[in-house]
Amino acid sequence: MSLVLSRPYRADELFRPAPHGPKTDRPDHMNLSAHRRPGRAIDMASLRGAGVYGLFLDGALFYVGIYSGAKTDSMAGSVLTRWRLHLTYQTLRSPNVCFTAADVARILDDAPNAPFDAIAGALGGREVDRGALAAQGHPLIETTGASCTYRKARFAARNWDLLRPGREDEMFARISFVYARLDPAALPVGVPMDRAHRQWIKYKWLERCERHLIHALEPICNKETAVGTEQQATLDDFRRELVEALREPLPPYSSRAASLSADLASTEAPTVAAEHIAEPVDTDDSCAPGEIAFRARLDPPGEAFLDELDLIAPAGIELDYVGIPQARLYREPGHAVLVKITATSRGVLRGYARTGAGVVQALGFADPVEKPGWTDFAIDPAIHQPTALIALAGAVIGGSA
Repeated sequence: MSLVLSRPYRADELFRPAPHGPKTDRPDHMNLSAHRRPGRAIDMASLRGAGVYGLFLDGALFYVGIYSGAKTDSMAGSVLTRWRLHLTYQTLRSPNVCFTAADVARILDDAPNAPFDAIAGALGGREVDRGALAAQGHPLIETTGASCTYRKARFAARNWDLLRPGREDEMFARISFVYARLDPAALPVGVPMDRAHRQWIKYKWLERCERHLIHALEPICNKETAVGTEQQATLDDFRRELVEALREPLPPYSSRAASLSADLASTEAPTVAAEHIAEPVDTDDSCAPGEIAFRARLDPPGEAFLDELDLIAPAGIELDYVGIPQARLYREPGHAVLVKITATSRGVLRGYARTGAGVVQALGFADPVEKPGWTDFAIDPAIHQPTALIALAGAVIGGSA
């Protein structure tokens, strides 16, 4: 096989629930983030690099997706960055959940249930003027990459007794993940991991396997599964169909064909009138547009720095993203901004903290410049430690207490 299947990982092995105040104009139940759990005795190598994965609730498959690796290397990066998002977005618990206008209409037209009723309430009721909602830019409606879909919301509603607020520990114990990681031995020897090679891995290898698994197993949350036709596939079913997907050998890598495929993938798609779009776009990258955009600017040391920052964030400090793009450390509850992190197109990082230059310099950061309300400073992932940034966030909290 060209893919190596991991053992199942329970969500509570990898993550811990982190309470998060709901944002304005969103239901109260959208109040949860997932933080990586520190000190776990897990071989992270089995979760690094590109592959295909499945999400299960009580052993029943509900989503299949792919992770194409780090921006610069398909065999680097961790699928945990994807799973952390799925855990709260597909359960309607993230404060960043949003939908397309078409999916909002489907939720409003669906039968009453607790989470859909709460969403309807936040929108102004089931009889609200939907055209006006979209035109006004309601926070639950997104036009450039919705983080949730009707199918995912429907899954959450059907399992709301478990996924609702107050049952987070049990929810994390009963959701699990499995990863079919691309075997490094499948890669051609001596071929550079350039853009064309990464595109080949994604479109010619991973997406072929993903399509097979979705069509064979019909998970409830994937856009390809027609509503009402979803199955309750098991891990054994996933394993069996993964073997079937690889029964026909993956096409061998061709640098010339890969270059053509990469050029084709980068070609701008023709504009399509909104009324002709039957279904919203549903891709893994739409889960958190701010995070994806921010990570796209990072080099490998920057990505590693961000991953470790996410790993060590303690209770009361939340790492999140905005679409500028920018990473931020927040104080929870309350969602007060403590530290902002920006990245240039060349991957250079700068921080902005609500404290004086002396505190920033004492924690080892270079070139602090005080500005009204903030101190601007340089972050070098090769020199500075994520722990220092957490300490800086703590100093901001202490100074504002």
